[in-house]
Amino acid sequence: MLDETTDVAKLSQFSTVIRYVKEGEIQERFLDFTDVSNNRSAVALSEHVFKILSDFQCEDKVVAQGYDGAATFCGRLNTLQA
Repeated sequence: MLDETTDVAKLSQFSTVIRYVKEGEIQERFLDFTDVSNNRSAVALSEHVFKILSDFQCEDKVVAQGYDGAATFCGRLNTLQA
């Protein structure tokens, strides 16, 4: 799960949470906040997503995607979803 918000210092923070199943139980862990103030484009955010998938070696294990309607995230062209 990924979400972007602006904090009180007006920095855009990208929060990263990973959800997985271990021994039949759903586990959810907060990983970190990443400062994305300099570049919130779909390309930059997707690079962040691909790095996380690679770091945790789960590129082939993603079973769902969800979006809250944010323009950078959802859509068929030039978005993180694409």
